[in-house]
Amino acid sequence: MQASLIVVKSDGSTATVPLTKARVVVGRDVSCQIRVPKPEVSREHCEFLVAGDRVALRDLGSSNGSFVNGERVSEASLSAGDVVAIGPCSFVISVDGSPSEEEAPQLVARLAQKARAGGADESDSFAGLGPIVDDPDSSSLMDFDIDLDDDDDDQPAL
Repeated sequence: MQASLIVVKSDGSTATVPLTKARVVVGRDVSCQIRVPKPEVSREHCEFLVAGDRVALRDLGSSNGSFVNGERVSEASLSAGDVVAIGPCSFVISVDGSPSEEEAPQLVARLAQKARAGGADESDSFAGLGPIVDDPDSSSLMDFDIDLDDDDDDQPAL
């Protein structure tokens, strides 16, 4: 099984991050493999765990929580097509290439649309999915570093 995170930016563009390690930590701290230097993200926010044919998410006591398909979770098994929101970042779980990078923005948009239908304010964010209303400056929300080599020497300083 090949698991990946498809990062979906607010402008609809995507990038794929393969989950090649058994444990990938997301957070603000320079020791995290996926570093998101945003105040909504805790130093060590959550971790993705890959074992055999299973992918899981575990929140690491973050202040703002980790969300899977719009629901706040402390731990969850993940399936292909699940949308994970961490602060301002949206990730779609891809397993063996499904869903594709082209399909991922539609999954995030559908979840945001569902939130609007459920009464979310148009100007609010939905569980870290980024602004529901397009904001031309919002692409900067997705600036983050990826270091899956566990070699923190090459991680840029902020």
